[in-house]
Order: sequence, then C-alpha cells, then structure tokens
Amino acid sequence: MSKHEWELVDERSKEFHEVNLIQPSSSDFAAITVMPTKKDWARLWIERKMYKDYRPLNLVTPLDRYPMPIPKELFDSIHENFILASSCALYIYVCAILFG
Repeated sequence: MSKHEWELVDERSKEFHEVNLIQPSSSDFAAITVMPTKKDWARLWIERKMYKDYRPLNLVTPLDRYPMPIPKELFDSIHENFILASSCALYIYVCAILFG
C-alpha cells in the first residue's frame, strides 16, 4: 500500500474506533486491508473504500468447529410430551447453539 493509502487506513480506523465499531485486538491473526478505487458521483475512479480480505484467515480456520445443530434432533431431545410456544422453541434452539 502507498503512504497515502496508509494514511487513509489510519484515519478511517481512528474514526471507527471513536464510534466503537472496532476495538484493539491482541489476536495472533489479522486480515489484510485492501483499498480499491470506487467511482464517485461524477463517475471518476477517485474514492477509495476500505475492505478486509479474510481469505488467508479462512484458510487456517478449522472447518465445522461448531456445526449447526439439526432442529429435529433438538426437538427430539426435549421429548414429545411438551407443547411449546414458538418463542420457547427459539430460546431452546439458541441455547443449544450457544451452550452445546
């Protein structure tokens, strides 16, 4: 990235941090920042947008670490003798996802 792009990234990162969209991280991994040009209102390729490229990070991420549970198995686990409202069923489904 050029010096100008680094300054844009630094400026936008500070703006995002001020409004709590991002926070400092101590992770061993980071995503690459890319800044492709984008057309402005006059159809000139001037504006630069900041994006993150997560493809290298996705390559080292384990696949199916937390697979989604099958709803039929969840409802079978609460047995057939319960009649639940849809909000209760959703709560059970979310708890099963979060707490295993």
